[in-house]
Amino acid sequence: MIKPDLIVVWPIAYDYPIFRELIADNRNLFGKVIISFAHNCVERDYRQFLKNTHTDFTFVESMADKHWYDDAISIALDEVKSKWVMFMEQDFVCDRKFLVELLKKASDYHFVSLREDQRFHFGCFVAKMKYIKATHRYFGHIPDAHLDCFGLFVAELILMSMGKYAALGELKLEGYKHLSGLTHNYTLMSDGEPAVGGAEALASLKEYNERCIHAKVLQNTQWIELLKKFNSTL
Repeated sequence: MIKPDLIVVWPIAYDYPIFRELIADNRNLFGKVIISFAHNCVERDYRQFLKNTHTDFTFVESMADKHWYDDAISIALDEVKSKWVMFMEQDFVCDRKFLVELLKKASDYHFVSLREDQRFHFGCFVAKMKYIKATHRYFGHIPDAHLDCFGLFVAELILMSMGKYAALGELKLEGYKHLSGLTHNYTLMSDGEPAVGGAEALASLKEYNERCIHAKVLQNTQWIELLKKFNSTL
């Protein structure tokens, strides 16, 4: 079983307690946990709270504006020590069994990824560092080429892999769910706007928030009150 360094891009205005709980409970499965802070338009800042709470994590910070996602990933990769890297997003919900099975099976491939429609997604993505280093290490979008964030990066990995890559669905893994649009909805609700999505997506958002409220990690009281406020609108 591989033991990757974990990279998470973290908007400074939000907390994700059940994600923190997942990582803390399964800390032995990862080498370094690298949190790359990114700025956003909401005037809140949980950086110091997170640094004080998770002293075994490594924190880096992107100061970029236009190409913030590319910068946040790049500076995090500079901290990697493992031969493997795992990227996760806070809206990817899973359990320990899923993580263990994923890290066992990933060793047979150049990369393994969440795939939605035809798009490989950094919600959950595991790759060998030596192949990451062989790419241009550009993780932003390229509108003129119709490439979304990390589109060029994934295309380069596919070309190098000679077919040795897999989507999570192909590995027959269970025990995971991707709540697409979580942070976008937090931004909308922070601005007093309603969350977007169908009935099932909004119900999942409300359930996620409830689980965050009751997560067994050190909590930020301001954030918990905000989650309760958000859920009152759902």
